[in-house]
Amino acid sequence: SSSRSTTVRFAKNAVAGHRQHDPMAIIAILSIPASLLIWFLVLRPYARSHGGGHTPGANIAITAWVDWQHAKETAKARQDRNIVWMCRWFLALSLATPAIFLLMIIRAAAD
Repeated sequence: SSSRSTTVRFAKNAVAGHRQHDPMAIIAILSIPASLLIWFLVLRPYARSHGGGHTPGANIAITAWVDWQHAKETAKARQDRNIVWMCRWFLALSLATPAIFLLMIIRAAAD
């Protein structure tokens, strides 16, 4: 009887734990498509329209980073505040993803 109650208690805890979502994981997962959307819909077209964005043979991370740098420099020179803000959001989201995953690993190891 005691092993059955332990099993039932374990199952209830497992189900209750499964329902809870870690906010850090949600932010980390959502920041990936958000940064990709900013790059693909805003920074890439801006960099291409101002003579940048030519990175043949590079992977998507290198291309996004080069586009971000070119868009940031061009927007600052042209005083285009909207693009400067998009560059800041892209950088914050790009840095947040690995930082949050690292914090989640450290937190899991500490538990």
